Amino acid sequence: MAAVTGAGFVLWKAGLIFWLLIIGGVGVGIVMSKVLGAILRSTRHSHLAVLSFLLLAPFVTYLVAEMAHVSGVIAVVTLGLGISRLSNRTFPDFIKTQSKTLWDIVSFLLNGLIFILLGLELPLVLKTIDKHLILPYIGYAFLITIVALLIRMIRIFLQRRNLQRGYNAKKRKIAEEALLSIRECLIISWSGMRGIVSLAMAIGLPKFADSGIPFPMRNTIIFIATIVVLITIIGQGLVLPVIVKKNAGA
Repeated sequence: MAAVTGAGFVLWKAGLIFWLLIIGGVGVGIVMSKVLGAILRSTRHSHLAVLSFLLLAPFVTYLVAEMAHVSGVIAVVTLGLGISRLSNRTFPDFIKTQSKTLWDIVSFLLNGLIFILLGLELPLVLKTIDKHLILPYIGYAFLITIVALLIRMIRIFLQRRNLQRGYNAKKRKIAEEALLSIRECLIISWSGMRGIVSLAMAIGLPKFADSGIPFPMRNTIIFIATIVVLITIIGQGLVLPVIVKKNAGA
C-alpha cells in the first residue's frame, strides 16, 4: 500500500519487515498455543470450559500479536496448528464434534457479515464509478477469474504429478489412497471459488493513505473483487454439481 500511494518504499526493508512480522506471528502463536494447551488440560473434564477457551483463544491471540506489532493472522494460524495436534491426542470425540459445529456456526455468521458489509458498501462504490467504465471492469473481472482458475488448475495437476512421483519412489512416501485422478483434479480445480477472504481484503483497504490522500482506485478494486466473487459463486457454483455428476458417472 505504501508503494501504491507513493510513500517511501524500499524493497529490502519491506522484505525484512515482512519476515519479522511472520516470524513474530509464529512466535506469538507458539507461546499462546502452549498457554492454551495448559489451560485445556486442566479443564478438559468440563466440555463447556474447553469450548469457551477454544472460542476465545483465536481472538485473544490476534489481539496479543497486534499489540506486539507482528502478524495476528499468522499467530492465529500457528495457534490452530498447535491446538489441532493437542486435540488429536487429548480431546474425546464428542468435544471435537462440538468444536467443529461451533466453528461452523462462527464461520457461517462471519461469511454472512462480510456480505452484509459488502451490500452496504457496494451502492456507495457504484456512485463513484463512471457508468461507461462498468462494462470494462466486468470484463477485467472475467479475465481475473479465468487467470485464477488456470493457476489453480496448474497447481492441482502439478500436485498430482508430485504425488505420483512420491508413490513411484523406491521408498514409497505416498499411499495409493492419496493419489489424484484426472477427474478428481478437474473437480478440485473447478471448486476454487473466491469468497470472504477476497472481499475482506478489498474492503479492508484504507479509504485514505497515511498522507491523507484518498487510496487510489479503492472503489474500483472493491467493485472488481465483488464481480469476481459473484462470477465464481454463481458461475462455478452452479456448474460444479454437473461436473461432479458427469465425472462420478464416468
